[in-house]
Formats: sequence, C-alpha cells, structure tokens
Amino acid sequence: MSTPSTVLALAIMTLTLSPGNVSAQFEPAEPINDHEYSEIVGSIYSKLAARFNADFSLPEKVYLTSASCGEPNAFYELEENQIVLCSELIDLMADIVLSSTDDELMQTIGLSAQILFTLYHELGHALIDVLDLAVLGREEDAADQLASVLMSEEPILALWAADFWRTVSGLGETEYPDIDTFAGAHGLNEQRYYNIMCWTYGADPLVRGYVVVLSELPFDRARGCEDEYDTMASAWERVLGLYLLNPATFSGLDPGRNASGSWSFVESMQDEAGEVRCTASGTMHLWQSGEELKGDVAQVGTCAFPGALMDNSEESGFEGGVVLGNQLGFDVDGCRYTGAFEGPDRVRLDGVKTCTFDNDDLVLTLSGRWTAVR
Repeated sequence: MSTPSTVLALAIMTLTLSPGNVSAQFEPAEPINDHEYSEIVGSIYSKLAARFNADFSLPEKVYLTSASCGEPNAFYELEENQIVLCSELIDLMADIVLSSTDDELMQTIGLSAQILFTLYHELGHALIDVLDLAVLGREEDAADQLASVLMSEEPILALWAADFWRTVSGLGETEYPDIDTFAGAHGLNEQRYYNIMCWTYGADPLVRGYVVVLSELPFDRARGCEDEYDTMASAWERVLGLYLLNPATFSGLDPGRNASGSWSFVESMQDEAGEVRCTASGTMHLWQSGEELKGDVAQVGTCAFPGALMDNSEESGFEGGVVLGNQLGFDVDGCRYTGAFEGPDRVRLDGVKTCTFDNDDLVLTLSGRWTAVR
C-alpha cells in the first residue's frame, strides 16, 4: 500500500518545471521546525525556485519554507517574505488522493497537482505583495486565477487540484455553511472547485468538453469560461509584464498542445504478404501530464484471414506513453502506436501502428495506419 511519503517522493519526479538559477530571488529555506516531509518538500522547492527564478524578476527575495503548523494550511507570510507549506496539509491531500484511487501513477499525479496548485496560489500572494500589484476584487480569487493560468497546459493536474476543493467542501452534501465560512476572505470551497473547472475548460474549449462533463459544470457558466480565462490570463500577463525575465511565461502557454481527452479513431493493418488484414474503429481516452501519457483504448473490428474472419474487438489500458513536441507513442497489448498531431489546434492525430503476435507455431507482424480526431 502506498504511503504519503512514497507518493510525495514520486511526485517530485513528475514536476515538469523549467530550469533556472535557484540562488536568485526565490530561495528555498530551512524548515521552520521539524516535520516528516522536510527533505522531500525541500526537493520540490528547489525545482519550483528554478522555474520562478527563470520567469520573474523581483526587487527582494521570497523564501520557500515548510513547517508543522498544527492545522492543514499553506500561506504567504508578509513580514518574512516567505511561502509556508504545512505538513498537515500534505497529510490531508495525501489522504484524499490515496482514498480516491489505487492507481499509483494517478496517486502521484494527484498529489503533485494539489501541492503545485497550492504553491502557485501562494506565489500569487507573494507577487502581489513584493511587487505592490493592484488587484481588482479579492486577492484570494486573483491568486487562484494565477495558479489556474500557470497550470493551463496540464488539464489532468487542474482536475486533481480542483478535486481537493470538491472533497473538502463535501460537495453534494446538505450541510449549510456557517457565518464564518460565508464571511471568509476565500470563496466557498464549492466555488473554488467550479472556478478551477471553468478556467481549465476555458483554456482550450475546443477539445476540453470532457472537463464540463466530469465536473458537472452548469452550461450557463461553461459557455462564458473561454472569455473568463482569456480575460484573467491577459490581466496577469499585463500586470507582470515589467517583471518577467522570460517573455514567454504567459504568451508561450499553449493549452491546446496537451493530448488529454477523448479521441475517435479508425485504423487498418495487414501483414507483409497482404494475406491478413485487420480494421477497427473506436475511442481512445488519453491523459497527458508533462511528457507522460496514459490512457485506454476501446475498439470494434475484424481481421480477415484466408477463408476466415476473426473478431478484432477489445478494451485495453496502457501506461508509459510519451509525448515529445508534436510526436507521441504508446504500447497497447503488443501493438506500438506512433503518431503526430496535425494542424495548429491539434484536433487530429495521424500515425503508424505495428503489432506482433507470437504464438507457438506462428509469429505474425501487422502494420498500417491509424487516424484519430477529438
């Protein structure tokens, strides 16, 4: 059984953050006190500082630290210019993720997502303070917006980040929020969940309809999410424009390059002699995080042999796929799929499929083409 420490250690390896100078304005600091995650959080902060220092230029340092706080929390401390991640919050997030799935990869992605969103949120508070940025509306909402923009290329991470707020809110239960909750500086947890889902969908609405379905986001809200996302992404880019070392921090974001979603596909293959021919069609569900790809394939079809037909219908899952730039590849039950995105919106995949079947009496290799559209 996975433990929080094991999942957190694996989570470090999934953080696909840009290289940079960790001794610049954002600096990892020693933990405020002892706790079980101090070394692991230190490794996360080293990666995070590298990205922040490659992107932002600040007039003073911001420190990244952790502590046992006595309650699940994360916060930006004004007097000390430091972001503090509490070990109790990691415990809570790990409990939520471990109880949500038994899939070790998804546990790792889920915990990575929730920690990363939290730290991006606190980055928003740090930038607002150190750069004395003007904020229209509640600062907590603005910080959530920055986190969502920075995660816009990673819908699977955003889904998991939002799941934290759905779970802690008890969404769907009948308990009525108390006065302190209504009067708090944060939006209601339920609101934060739907906001993140809206902005995740709005970043690439052409292909992210699955986000609306999975989150049960009401249609009246969903139809305005693209405008919401574009407005807040533009606003953050404008207010931070003078402080960006990397001009592509915002303009270079490309949510559409992520392969996550539902794809309809057709394929055909044959052996070298043309005596065996197989065709199939079906649906692929792909999940991309960083360069890693996992998913499942469900298809119906037939294979024609000399004088016989065989059913070519099956359902299979896979892990260990890779997306590199415009190319992707993955293996499913002895078959290798390679392909490339077509067009600027990446709504089509074209590629080659090769399958090898090794029985005691026969080794059969089939190859051909496959095409998928979102």
